Amino acid sequence: MIVMEEDGRITRYKTEKSIEKIIESRFLSVLDSFLELDHAVEDSGDGEVLHKETFNFKDGHEIDLKIVNSESGPYVDAVLFFEGDEITVLEPQYENFSGEYSFELESGDLVYKAIVKG
Repeated sequence: MIVMEEDGRITRYKTEKSIEKIIESRFLSVLDSFLELDHAVEDSGDGEVLHKETFNFKDGHEIDLKIVNSESGPYVDAVLFFEGDEITVLEPQYENFSGEYSFELESGDLVYKAIVKG
């Protein structure tokens, strides 16, 4: 995508890198059902990871999507890493696991996306 100023000058290019994972729909519906709960999953502690998917990019970046247990109900914790170091975190997602998770680097010229489909 090209970003332009009001006078039409190009200020920078924006590149998107995305990885799509297809999860068996029956399993995806189980993951989504966790997120429908308004209380913690029994027999799991607060902050315990219930499920994790990792999206690896060839340039050393990776996105982790985790369903994490909490007293108010499980949520998706989406984190972007570079060579093992955390770069940024998205706001917790409480609705469903499927969808698109986008991370824009501070420089504004690169976007990493993880797409989960059933």
